[in-house]
Amino acid sequence: MVAADAITNMKLLRIDEQTTANIGSVNGGQATNIVMPELTVVAEARSLTATS
Repeated sequence: MVAADAITNMKLLRIDEQTTANIGSVNGGQATNIVMPELTVVAEARSLTATS
């Protein structure tokens, strides 16, 4: 539930004319209908403009 809420509140896809963001993968759990002890979310953000 926490991961779902976090992903729902992320600004994804085209953020502006130079920036995109997406969720690459969500992994966790070994069975259905359980509470997972841990979950991994891999996300990416890319921009055409470098900042320092």
